[in-house]
Parts: sequence; C-alpha cells; structure tokens
Amino acid sequence: MKWKIPGPKYATIEEWEEWKEWAKKAHPIRFFFQENVRGWFRVKAMTLRDIKWWFIHRLVPKHRYHVIKPKTLTPNYYDPRTLILHSCMHLLTDYVDNSNHIHWEGTPEHKKAREEMMLIYNWWKKSYPKRESTFINGSPLPKYPDLPKEWGFMAVINSKYENEPVMKEWKKIARIHDKSEQEWNKQTEEMLIRLMKLRQHLWY
Repeated sequence: MKWKIPGPKYATIEEWEEWKEWAKKAHPIRFFFQENVRGWFRVKAMTLRDIKWWFIHRLVPKHRYHVIKPKTLTPNYYDPRTLILHSCMHLLTDYVDNSNHIHWEGTPEHKKAREEMMLIYNWWKKSYPKRESTFINGSPLPKYPDLPKEWGFMAVINSKYENEPVMKEWKKIARIHDKSEQEWNKQTEEMLIRLMKLRQHLWY
C-alpha cells in the first residue's frame, strides 16, 4: 500500500521504538491511521475471536479440550484411582491415534519417546483388558469351580461350607486371582509413572 509508512523488516525492540518516533514526527496522519486506528481494529477483531472461541470451547464437543471422557468407562460411579488411570490412558490413546503426522525420527530422544509411547499404548489396548482372565505373562488364570446353587450367593463367607473340597478349591483359586490382581496393579502403577515421564512429549 502506498500510504503505508515503510519500516524495517527485521529490528530489535529499540530499533522499532526509534522507527516509531521518527514515523510519528515525519508522517503524523499516516502514522495515526497505520498504527493507532489499525491497531484498534486488530484488538476488536481479537476480542470477537475470543468471544467466538468462548462459545466453541463450551458447546462444540470436539473443541471442549477441558473435558476428558474416557471411552473405556461407561456411565457409573468410579473412585479417583480408576478415573486417574482411565483418564491418563485415554489422553495417551487419543494422542497416539492423532499424531501420525509428527516426525518422530528427528532425534534419538524423540524416537525413544515414541517407542515408549507405543509400548504403553499397546499394553493398555491389548494386555490390560485381559487382566481378569490372564496372568501378566499372558497365560490364562485358572477358572473358579462352580459352587452348588443351593448354597446361595453368600456361600464363600459361610463357615458351614469352608471344609467342603469344592470350597477349598474355590478359595485356593481366589488366592491365585488375588495375587495376579496385585501384580497387575503394580504393573499399572509402573505404566502410569512411565507415562508421566513422557508428558513433555505429548504436544502437537
């Protein structure tokens, strides 16, 4: 534009201040429209954009970045330990699924971070869902024997049946399942810690 006062393409803050002082004195009217009036409209435009995004971030589901809805949880009550796990893994899963455009081979650090992400991702998607039926090594857990229906659903805590062979077998297997669950919990905690160490790499 011919009316625009030419300024330096690259300059320090001090050099820009010197240019402004010169332009204001040499071309006061042009400077007023170029810097003051145009600057006013820029601020107003930014304000309008802020208002627009205020509504978008609250009303458009895909832009409600402050809301985490783990797909692995159905509507119900969950304690904080469960919410922490599923929320963190949901964020990781969403990130891995939508970051294929990022070049992870740039540096050894990036490559290593991506490998760690994929390890945790695959654990969450493939191994963790099987925790109730398998050991950590993937081998199947023993199945509980069927207890006589006439004993009722409280049979396992009824001392009347504690010496029955089938009940002894049931409790033996229950101890195995309990030990397996403790091992899974320990591994889950380890995976969460490893994920926290990757936090700085989770950006677009």
